[in-house]
Amino acid sequence: MPKIYERSEKMGKLNDGKNKKVRKYTDAKTTANKQSAGFQIASLDLPKGVNSFYFKKEGMYYLDVLPYTAGKNNPMADEGYDHWERTYWAHRGVGAENKQYCCLLKNWGENCPICEHRQELERRGASEDVIKALWPKKRQIMAIIDVEDKDKGIQILEGPYAFGLGSLIDNKIDAAREGSPVTRFYHADGGMTLAVKCKSEGFKLKDGGSGKFLKPVNLEMEPRETNYEDKDVPCLDDLLKKPDYKKLKEVFHKGADEDDDDGDTVDEVEATTPVPTNNETEVEFEVGEKVKHSKYGVCTVLEIKNGKLKLKDKDGDTHRAIDPSEVSTYTPEPEKKPEIQNLSKPKRSAVTDDEEE
Repeated sequence: MPKIYERSEKMGKLNDGKNKKVRKYTDAKTTANKQSAGFQIASLDLPKGVNSFYFKKEGMYYLDVLPYTAGKNNPMADEGYDHWERTYWAHRGVGAENKQYCCLLKNWGENCPICEHRQELERRGASEDVIKALWPKKRQIMAIIDVEDKDKGIQILEGPYAFGLGSLIDNKIDAAREGSPVTRFYHADGGMTLAVKCKSEGFKLKDGGSGKFLKPVNLEMEPRETNYEDKDVPCLDDLLKKPDYKKLKEVFHKGADEDDDDGDTVDEVEATTPVPTNNETEVEFEVGEKVKHSKYGVCTVLEIKNGKLKLKDKDGDTHRAIDPSEVSTYTPEPEKKPEIQNLSKPKRSAVTDDEEE
């Protein structure tokens, strides 16, 4: 048989095929899917084939929120019960790439290098703006179906509570009568479609500039006929990406040797500390809210001043200068009635954060 000659990749000359380059081609379809998947949230680990959802422009959006079965340590739902959102806390604008990371302290009760840095700055007398920038933000994730783009299947919506969809939903639930279909909006069968209006709003930057973000400003609920009982919704508790302490510390400090910071002045420390990029404030709890303290039990927040809480316990005693990291959101134990669990009113996410995307 005659020899088969092919062009050499480097020399452009003929060769006899013995040194032929073995090519490994990427899959064009996979690349296209990645390009169209949109922004992926760094603090979440989404299942294969599930993409993030975000509001792209002003206008109306029609969304069906799907229930998932809550796992252990869910702050708003008991294990085994169907729920509609997953509340979590994240540090934003971390490192040179301004990424978002789950807070180890608020989510898992473990040491968090960013919270430790914040506490050190508080002891040094750093400015309030710098301290606020380091507080973890309260955020939520939901499993949704975009009614006008159902081909994308289940998507994950992630955003802040206060300026996001969660607060609008809670307002609707609070205003609804007991047993209203509104309280069952997320049920797989007999739920409701959310008609969400988004508007572009501006904010000011610390450097004097400005920016815009899309904010849900109004919400209505419409009856829906679609039954989602056959949908395999991932457990939202499992989507939180738990960062490694050492790696998070390295990213936050940009690889700098912290031992060199021991002699820094407050001004020098502030110069390397992220500051808010908009007019958000980090009020982790609100006056009048019930919280749980490891020593004082269930307390009521009487005052928030200089980043500290004034609490009143069930015996009427007051406790001052309590660091917010020492308390957690208090959720009363619900009366367990498994046979009517899906008819219970969704728990309200009690914390209010004045934060923007």
